[in-house]
Amino acid sequence: MAHQVIDIPGGSTMFDAAPSVRVEGAEDEPVTLVVKYRSKWIVPGEAPAFGLITFTDVIEYRFVATFFGYEDHAGHESDFRFGLIEIVNSAYVENMASKGARRKHAGQRFGEVIKESEVKHYRLAFDEYGKFDVIALGVSVSEVAG
Repeated sequence: MAHQVIDIPGGSTMFDAAPSVRVEGAEDEPVTLVVKYRSKWIVPGEAPAFGLITFTDVIEYRFVATFFGYEDHAGHESDFRFGLIEIVNSAYVENMASKGARRKHAGQRFGEVIKESEVKHYRLAFDEYGKFDVIALGVSVSEVAG
């Protein structure tokens, strides 16, 4: 399969092996997944810098620890980097759409409100920690001071 790299603060997640993860949501509202990580090496006397990656309108997310890493779809084995990517033509998204309650409604398998073309598969990986696979409608990236 193919993927596109999404630029993040620090260019990589290699500066942090224990990011902060927060899931936000309310009843009948979309879920938001927020990951905060160090975006540069710690340098004595310098203020730390952090990247903030916010996945919006999350439909599904999963985390797999590094020590137990595996891939459900062989076509996505090379879709990886220590950073953030968007996986194009994701087997995960197709699997979800083809097995859902609206699977017989071409182009609207996620419902009448969500267009299939808007559903994205993001992968965020950290060395010595693990990877997140997030199916969501959007992602935003920012840098925040320590």
